Amino acid sequence: MNAARPRYAVITPARDEAANLMHLAASLASQLVLPEEWIIVDNGSTDETAAVAAALSDRYEWVRWTSIAGEEGHVRGAPVVRAFHVGITQVRPTAEFVAKVDADVTFEEDYFVRLLSRFAEDPSLGIASGGCYELVHSHWRQRHTTEPNVWGAARIYRRSCLDAILPLADRMGWDVIDVLRARVANWRTHTCDEIPFRHHRVEAQRDGARHLHWLRQGEVAHYLHYRPTYLLLRTLHRVRRDRTAPALLWGFAVAAVQRRQRCEEPSVVAHVREQQRLRHIRRRAIEAARGSESSRRAAAARG
Repeated sequence: MNAARPRYAVITPARDEAANLMHLAASLASQLVLPEEWIIVDNGSTDETAAVAAALSDRYEWVRWTSIAGEEGHVRGAPVVRAFHVGITQVRPTAEFVAKVDADVTFEEDYFVRLLSRFAEDPSLGIASGGCYELVHSHWRQRHTTEPNVWGAARIYRRSCLDAILPLADRMGWDVIDVLRARVANWRTHTCDEIPFRHHRVEAQRDGARHLHWLRQGEVAHYLHYRPTYLLLRTLHRVRRDRTAPALLWGFAVAAVQRRQRCEEPSVVAHVREQQRLRHIRRRAIEAARGSESSRRAAAARG
């Protein structure tokens, strides 16, 4: 990688994101090193997203956009992956890194320079993101995840890693499955909490009722063959802060009773179940507890 000018492309799947695209555009335009290209994929928008994307492509020579047919209503997962795949086909071969960035994200001017420096330091790093902050009760609060998870809203793929795990799973949970595939292929994945980005739409906001988010997470857990003991412990951990979390178990049970599709990649399933063995639970619980404590301290510091 050329240290003076990292070569990266940004892809943004966008559906009804006219209001957010301008803010993301300002963040990208302010980067210390501009992307080689920013590809906006309008995914069936009914607002002015296409018009905004066209205006941005006229303003900046490094912006391109395209439009594809979308789904009826709000569908999680699959439409985003389809739009991202379309964007990937348009990325120039010179881009050594590909970033998937949601329209409702902003970040500081050094976001990409700092993240790409982590890739330069570690040739085994395949997927990475910054730390996610969301606006809660007028304060930007950090959300935490446990390793080896990576935030899907503003992540970077090393091009060779992305090529190895394509096509991405065309379903909800794709941003977990791609990390698993990368890990199985001996790539490292990492969330750099010290490099923040701001997510302007709280996770699952588009789901409507909070319990619907957990129902869908339960379905993903079923797809990935989660160990029931791990799923129960995860639910007990989550319910302390979100009383709708038991819907996670219900979503898993419904998927099981209805015999819904399950992951048919043996290496991925084996990796999931190995990481969920009891001997790993303590480490993951400590990571989760540290994240919760950090969030509480930050909230207390802000008053």
